[in-house]
This record gives sequence, structure tokens and C-alpha cells, in this order.
Amino acid sequence: MANDTDFGPLFAVDDDTPHYHFRSLTSGSCGNCSILGYKDDYLILDAGLGIRLFQREVKRLGIQDQHFKGLLITHNHADHIRAAAPIAQKYCIPIYTTPEVCQTLRYNRRISGDITAYLRPIEVEMTFNIGEMRVKAFDVPHDAIRNVGFTITSPAGVFSLITDIGSVTSRITEAIRDSNFLIFESNYDEQMLQTGAYPLHLKKRITGEKGHISNQVSAETIAENYHSGLKFIALCHLSGENNIPALALKTVSDRLLRSEISCYEDLKLALLKRREPSPLFKLRNF
Repeated sequence: MANDTDFGPLFAVDDDTPHYHFRSLTSGSCGNCSILGYKDDYLILDAGLGIRLFQREVKRLGIQDQHFKGLLITHNHADHIRAAAPIAQKYCIPIYTTPEVCQTLRYNRRISGDITAYLRPIEVEMTFNIGEMRVKAFDVPHDAIRNVGFTITSPAGVFSLITDIGSVTSRITEAIRDSNFLIFESNYDEQMLQTGAYPLHLKKRITGEKGHISNQVSAETIAENYHSGLKFIALCHLSGENNIPALALKTVSDRLLRSEISCYEDLKLALLKRREPSPLFKLRNF
């Protein structure tokens, strides 16, 4: 396993302390894929990158093939499923996603070969186990055939992935309030989008109730639902044309500070880059 990122006392944990390892490989419309591990069991969260890039990063991390236990797919857009089939076939792992997305994967023209044997349809709001991790999917509004977030619970704490959000629902806020570690969308800056070069129909799609959420909405949602058990937040799925990483971080951190929440003392705020793997985060609840 590669060296862990040092976040100081908050994240300096002993190897015997229950913890997750998390790394984003890519995040955004260019592709979405990350890895979450507890003990020797690793899950792949979405597969929107090339198989060669994925294998290169796995080699860097030092994860053995047999430690991958499953691929979780949020929805059927290309930037989330591009390498679903070759990853499942290479590592002989099941693909967990909703029945609707399973159906699209069976007949997706970008997927070669029959992957039916790898598909594991899951029911929304029903918990299933992968090793010591308990996984639950929940609905998230987006203009896909169906989009879900995932909450993953283990002795290390509660980890949630919530991305491609058109609007913030009560179920999303419930998931935030239950989480210790949160991956949350912060797609665009409102002014950059409105004054940018995108055509009007695309701007309407992005700002619609099944599009994406802005830095401002992300910041407000996090601040309104912050709780003392929330120790780590990583902003994800930033637009390459309508956002700037430093701006997304500042928008969220400034809003948290107005609520007297420190991104240095109360929680760690990070950002997942579009085309650059994140550090390897070691996360635990205490």
C-alpha cells in the first residue's frame, strides 16, 4: 500500500484503528472513479476512466487483484461507466447497480461482450453486505435513467458518495447527517456558468432540478447539515469550464466559517481534481 497522506492528529491513526482508505482517480465530466477500502476489502466507486489508467493507479496503490470485491455504479452516463465491463472482467468482480442501470449496461453499444454474469441488481434503500461493509443505495435526482448515492458503513464509520445532484432532497440531507466522511458535488460557479460560453439549453440543463448543483448550493447544504460527527468532506465533479478548484473550496470554507465551523479544527475539507488522482486519504471515526 502506498504511503498515507498526513493530515496531522485528526487523521494520524494507528494501523490497528478501524479506518478506510480512499482515493479518487478522476472526478468530473472527463470521468469518475474512486477506490474505497476497509481492511483488505476494496470497492470501486464508478468506472468512468480507461482500464489502462485504472490498472496503473491500482499498481501504484499496491492493491492485489483479489482484494477488489465489487464495483458500485451510481448511474449510466458514460463518465461513470466507461470501463465498467473491462474492470469487472479483469478483476472478476460483481457490478452492483439498480435494475434500470443493469438493463442499460447489458445493451450499451460501448460495452463489448455479454456482461450479464457480472451484474448484481440492487434495490434502493435495501442494505447488502460486502465483507464488513454494509452498503445502501438511495435516490439522487439527475437526468439519467436512474441515479443513486451510496452510503457505506463499517467499524471505521459512515462514508457517503453523493454526486450528479440536480436538487438537494430530504434524503440527501439525511445521508449527510448520518455521515462521517462525505464525497459531495460542487459542480459550477453560478456567475461563471451564466456568463460563460455554454448555449442556453445546456445552461438550463445544468441548473435544472435534474442537472447539477453549484458551489453556492453545495456550501449552503453542507453548512446547514453539518454535525460534529462529520470529519471529512471532499468536493467532487467540478466543471472544467464553469468552476475553479480554489473558488469551490473558498465558497464552501467561507460559508462554514460563517457558521463557526473550522476546516482546520472541526473537519478536513478537500477537493477531488478532474484529471489527477487524489492523495490516499486514511479516514476513521472517533
